[in-house]
This record gives sequence, structure tokens and C-alpha cells, in this order.
Amino acid sequence: MEELQTIKDSIKKEIEKEKEKLLNSNEAGGIRFFLDSINEDIREMITAGFSYKQQLEIINRSSRKTIKYNTYLRYVKRNLGKSQNRVNVLQRENQGRKVSFSHEALPDVNELY
Repeated sequence: MEELQTIKDSIKKEIEKEKEKLLNSNEAGGIRFFLDSINEDIREMITAGFSYKQQLEIINRSSRKTIKYNTYLRYVKRNLGKSQNRVNVLQRENQGRKVSFSHEALPDVNELY
């Protein structure tokens, strides 16, 4: 049983080493791993209304990485999908005006038959 635990510990150490290598790498796989690890922060910036350029500047400055704009844009569009982009568009459209919905979905009884 101790042997199994030793193997598990060894595997965990190797995984941590690989994660560290990927986080410090500027190759494509490393960049993607890094962006995946800060995915929630990216979503938060999108929801807050930051432009992609502003997001990338913040990420590059904070991480001391040099992620290219096209690489970042491709990552966001592929991995965060159109739903996040739609949130951004809706926020811009609704700035400064109150949006309310007051439709009651009750059918006209005469039209039913």
C-alpha cells in the first residue's frame, strides 16, 4: 500500500512540474495553458466591458508575457464563444437606458380555436 502512495505522490510532483513548465513557456501550448488558467478573469474583464486590447495589455503587464493580439483574440473567440461576445454587445447597446420587459404571455382565447 505504501508503494501505491509513493507512486501517486511521484505522479503529483511530475504534474506540478509540467504545469510550472507550461505556465513559464511562451510556446503555443504554454500560452493556451496560461490563458485557460486565467479563464475566469478573462470572462470577468469581458463582462466589465474591457476591450480585447485593454484585456491583453492587463494580462501581458501582470504576467510579464508577450502574448500577441491575434493569438489572444483567436483564443477568446474559440474558447469563450459567442455568448460572451453577445454579453459585451448587449452591455454597449444598453448603456445609459433602462431596459424593461413587461409583456404578459397570455393568449387570446378566441385565437386558440
